[in-house]
Amino acid sequence: MFRPTTLVTIMTTGTTEDQFGDVVENSTTIASGVPAAIMERRERVFLPNTTEPRIIHYYTGRLLYGQAVTKNNRIKDENTNEIYVIENVSSLASPVKRQPLRLDLRKVLGDQ
Repeated sequence: MFRPTTLVTIMTTGTTEDQFGDVVENSTTIASGVPAAIMERRERVFLPNTTEPRIIHYYTGRLLYGQAVTKNNRIKDENTNEIYVIENVSSLASPVKRQPLRLDLRKVLGDQ
């Protein structure tokens, strides 16, 4: 069952030229106010070259089926203004009903 926890803005990434002719990143909004669920998971890992534990943050998102998102799109959480890059989009196969889209996310802007 899909339970939204926030609203997001879906953005595509591209490039454009500024007034000096330099190539700069440009985000174009595809949709805003889209219901979504964003979950964070933390895992303690030990790197091979050190004995100190590190905490790795993993982010997963869910959107209703049919949203036009692809790998490398960005989503912005409208409540927290955090921005995530979509690293993978998948959906569980079901013969009965359409399942929500599962997004593997990487946080690129926000509180670290």
